[in-house]
Amino acid sequence: MRLMYTPNAFKKLLPRKDFFVEDTQEQIADIIHGKDPRLLLILGPCSIHSKTAAIEYGKKIKALSCLVEKEALIVMRTYFEKPRTSDGWKGFLNDPNLDESYDLEKGLLEAREILLTLNKMKVPVAMEFVDPNYALYLEDLVSWGCVGARTCSSQPHRHLAARLTCPMGFKNSIHGNLEPAVFSLNAARRPQTFFAPDGDFLPSVIKAPGNPNTHLVLRGSDLKPNCDSRSIHKAMLLLEQEEIKTHILVDCGHGNSQKNPKTQLDVVKNVLKLKRDEGLPICGLMIESHLEEGRQDLSARPIKDTLSITDSCLAFETLKKTILELTHPVNQQSVSQPATCSQPL
Repeated sequence: MRLMYTPNAFKKLLPRKDFFVEDTQEQIADIIHGKDPRLLLILGPCSIHSKTAAIEYGKKIKALSCLVEKEALIVMRTYFEKPRTSDGWKGFLNDPNLDESYDLEKGLLEAREILLTLNKMKVPVAMEFVDPNYALYLEDLVSWGCVGARTCSSQPHRHLAARLTCPMGFKNSIHGNLEPAVFSLNAARRPQTFFAPDGDFLPSVIKAPGNPNTHLVLRGSDLKPNCDSRSIHKAMLLLEQEEIKTHILVDCGHGNSQKNPKTQLDVVKNVLKLKRDEGLPICGLMIESHLEEGRQDLSARPIKDTLSITDSCLAFETLKKTILELTHPVNQQSVSQPATCSQPL
């Protein structure tokens, strides 16, 4: 079965309207290079499985962003692919109906519609690129991209990162090793020539210019976190040896919280204390949250739109309270009213 649209045709079918993505990519790049003192906060569900819930979460992100815009740039996690260690649901792009019908064309169509809606709302989005074949369909709407722990040493993902325009974070391996991610992000900074499909999905020799905005994401391992002072200094030393000067982003979930969603809040507070007290080059944090706290099994029926079907997540209201406490400790504000930012994010 062939897909109806090539990436180029797909973008013409559902075109974007402005330069919001480029503007936010530039702002994120300034943050990871230390030129912008704001904190980069990448917040959102472990995975997207409902179009309705994604837009509702985006509205809450927009409202919160407007309250902390001087202190932080908030980017919403819109993860439509899920890498699997063994097996399981591979994400909205692969199975949007959640029933193993694998309607990939619907997954691509609805994912792009979600991203277009969020961009129209002026909500920057983040994606992990798992299958490079999907990237060309959506990359023009993505403000921050990620290569995950299971693919951080993959050569095709190095090539993809060198090809994309969004700042790209490389996570350390699932075993906690930093070297695969650091070596890969360094390679992705340089021009790369490789064989891959072009925008019309024709086999081509791609000459990628390299991506100067690749950076390291610390996510811990199954055995222990790596967001403490010693681990961050170790990462800094390795980056210095490779002559990489970008700041570090900390994933507060996964190994750094041992997948306990509430532990993420402790990680947030501890990492920001290290940043403040030791002046460590930490540019941002990633935190998993959803409209409701916890998770549900995919086998549950009915499946709730508002509750994660992959990793357990914090409730948005809990996360909001923590962010406001950290950025506005004296005068917390409500985000229940519609947001009107003084200027676009």
